[in-house]
Amino acid sequence: MACFRKGPEWIAAAFFGTIIVCISAGAESARGEDMAVSGTKSVRRVALVGASVGGAWDFPGLPARAGVSGYELEYVARYRFDKSEEIAALLAREERRPDAVIIKECAAFFPGDTEKHRNLVRRWVVECRAAGVAPVLATVVPVTRTYPLRMFVLELLHGRLRFPKDTQRAILAYNDWIREYAGTEGLPLLDLEAAVRSSDANRHLKESYARKDGLHLNAKAYRELDRIAVPALERIPYPR
Repeated sequence: MACFRKGPEWIAAAFFGTIIVCISAGAESARGEDMAVSGTKSVRRVALVGASVGGAWDFPGLPARAGVSGYELEYVARYRFDKSEEIAALLAREERRPDAVIIKECAAFFPGDTEKHRNLVRRWVVECRAAGVAPVLATVVPVTRTYPLRMFVLELLHGRLRFPKDTQRAILAYNDWIREYAGTEGLPLLDLEAAVRSSDANRHLKESYARKDGLHLNAKAYRELDRIAVPALERIPYPR
């Protein structure tokens, strides 16, 4: 015949036993939810929209070169400042839509229409946010101090008379604005200029990082971009 314990001791044991069961069930449920979230966000998709400097970087190959996992990177090319069509296409994807879009411009587009450029950047940020995609701004890689002369000689060899003016000045003005705008809006910044410039005082591209035109980058410079890119990816506030 079964014997049932009665009294305060039995009530206390039953009460604490119930609490333990509830806590265990809650913990299991929380672990399951965490695993589900982790499973759906195990890979972060990031698209870099840029031009020739971005293309030669081989951005999709960055995780393999850096020995990191958890990222699926892609590069989308547009050889003019206005990248509205490319960004819109990325945001409209039903499948494999990026979690973040890095907006990068090239030195070849400077100088240009300053106010138009700034308004485009502002619009792209608004569109990315509305689509639930994290916008990331990038500074422009500067040119070398000898860039105007280099380009003059190269153009002359092709029978063209062209001497670029104010390229570096326009790039630095844009970069200063990008940093200020990113700070005001709380946006992550990929500071390419800081990685390849000669110094804080001399903001030209290092001569040792440049190809013969003084604008495009060599392999040594791209290793510097690799070095700053992974920490930048880790700082992006990806959507949940």
